[in-house]
Amino acid sequence: MSDYDAALLTSLIAVWLALAWKCVFRIVKNLVVILLRRADSNNNAQENQIRRPLLPVGDRDMGAAAPRNVTEILERSKGGGDLLTNIEKYVRQSHSRHRLGSVIIGQLFFGLFVLWIIAGVYSAVIETDSVALWASDYCGVWMFDVDNAGEGAATRADVRDRSKESRAGEYAKGCYQHSDYSLLQTKDCGFFYQPAIPFTNKTTYECPFPDDKICAPETPAITFDTGLVDASQIGVNGPITYKFRRSTTCTPLNTDYPFVQSEARNGTQRFYYHYGEIVDGDRNTNYTFSSAGNPFDVLAPVYKVSAYATSWYPEYDYWRPRPELSPPENSTLTILFISALHILYLDSSSDPIFIADEKYLFEGEPKPWWYKSDSRFGVLACIDNHQLCSPDGQTCWSMTDVRNDLSPDYWLMKLSLEASNIYDAVARRLGSALIAQERVSQSASAGLRDDHWRFEAARLFATSLARIQFDAWSIASGEDREQEGFIDLTPDEAKDLCGLFKFKSTGFRNLGMRLLICLVLVPPLLWILSLEVRNVRDKLSWAWTVLKGPWKGPIGRIRQDQPGNAVGGNGPNSDRVVGGGNELRNDVLDEGVRVWSESQGSIGGGDQERANWESEDESTLEEQHNDTQEEALLDGASDDIIVLFFLVYLLWVILTTILRRIGVSMGCVWHSLGSGGVSG
Repeated sequence: MSDYDAALLTSLIAVWLALAWKCVFRIVKNLVVILLRRADSNNNAQENQIRRPLLPVGDRDMGAAAPRNVTEILERSKGGGDLLTNIEKYVRQSHSRHRLGSVIIGQLFFGLFVLWIIAGVYSAVIETDSVALWASDYCGVWMFDVDNAGEGAATRADVRDRSKESRAGEYAKGCYQHSDYSLLQTKDCGFFYQPAIPFTNKTTYECPFPDDKICAPETPAITFDTGLVDASQIGVNGPITYKFRRSTTCTPLNTDYPFVQSEARNGTQRFYYHYGEIVDGDRNTNYTFSSAGNPFDVLAPVYKVSAYATSWYPEYDYWRPRPELSPPENSTLTILFISALHILYLDSSSDPIFIADEKYLFEGEPKPWWYKSDSRFGVLACIDNHQLCSPDGQTCWSMTDVRNDLSPDYWLMKLSLEASNIYDAVARRLGSALIAQERVSQSASAGLRDDHWRFEAARLFATSLARIQFDAWSIASGEDREQEGFIDLTPDEAKDLCGLFKFKSTGFRNLGMRLLICLVLVPPLLWILSLEVRNVRDKLSWAWTVLKGPWKGPIGRIRQDQPGNAVGGNGPNSDRVVGGGNELRNDVLDEGVRVWSESQGSIGGGDQERANWESEDESTLEEQHNDTQEEALLDGASDDIIVLFFLVYLLWVILTTILRRIGVSMGCVWHSLGSGGVSG
């Protein structure tokens, strides 16, 4: 239900529970009275019986009789106000012996009252969460049709891919951000079922590639690892969900010979980066990347970034790394070439990628600026690894392993991981994806740490995790279904992916129905427990007499036909049927009122009845006499059976009507959820 309705309902529940305080007071009061009476009967039974006066004794200046002991204080009190009044009367008596005890009991009841009110406030726990399922009829993997779509549609698709990468990066910045770079969280992280996928990092000085020489000397490698993550954390909804694991290891590469070679051409120094070959038809090269001149001479205060990557199917790759740089099996490799152009730094930095090692002096300024003097690009390599695991986490396999007859929620998890890698976290934004670029103002930048590259790697890894979350939603909602050139390429084995994505809705709350029903039933249950047996018996007797009244006329007319019961006859019951059913019903009602009056007299006698302690036997005899008269009035078991049948039938009709209405309402709600759902 909506937030407003949920808040209103919880407030009503709190008020409903608060109204039950009087019942709680009665229950606790009766328990305390029972305990006090037992203690008093065990210790001073004989003394109390001799000295107890027939009437309560009070001070002359108080008018009304005051309680004589703590037990009588509780017996006279019907609520908190009465309790305080009786305690005051008792304390003001000159002969009171247990003043402190009465005050303590008053404080205990007040504390119980406060606790009960607080418990009513905590009834808000019936609001569980705001999790909902995304309902869409267009779920699936919508991809751009390269073969049939035009060039214009392809360009627009590239722009759209850039926006997807950008939103994942912004989300990573706001919800995965590192505390060293931001003190405030400005991004709304409340949409996904879990705001972020947690991960750890570990730094080692071991090169992750087959040849240690390809790694930058004396530079560590950093590994980010999510560990086993349950698919439910990315929003996959299912009775038994699978698990996955994402890890990335990044390290700067060696930029010395033979990996980077240079030559002078037409007075310009050119650099060739031999980290693998490019396979592109007639434009094949034996190097990966090339640059010319000094980047600082390019008057643009930005970072230039180029990215290359392998895939799970190396035979189709555009870039094929050299043997020393080969990634482990079932993993992919991304290599980034990064260089600052015309950027001046406030402080120097020895970072292997974002180096600022040369002073730059402005005329008249005593404090120098710093810039990158090396014309070579820094090179960062990252290995991405994906593992898919069984629900118990005992068996894992790679993204390329073929698994048949798996549930749709497994496929939603697997398909959401397709674009989770460093390449798809930076390839379309390039330099704008860097934290360092955010620190640039015109041509000046704040100083960077000596290990700034590690924070860049962490941001890119977090972006790849945020991409998993967004892609899971994109598949479940069919985000690209209306885009030009996109077609549904959902694998046949994935089956139906609709209705499997859960998220946190805005403006709606879920309620715990079991707890709600229990809280609603608490006050009636307390009311039943707080009733005194004698009062219940008297009220039921009156109600039974009134209910049987309307049936006495028909029963009497039926009995007229019986032998000895004719009008004017001499039978023993002849006088009772004279005058017809109406007179008899009136007699019964009068008798019911009389019984009710007698019961009220026994209940509401107040201080006067309780004051006369020796009248209990007489009341008991009077009740027995009333019961005898009542039995004489209700003509046997046949009347009881007829009335009871009528009451049971009436309750059955009411109950079936209510259940039928509830069933119709639930059917309408279920139909609306199935056809429209949470969102389309």
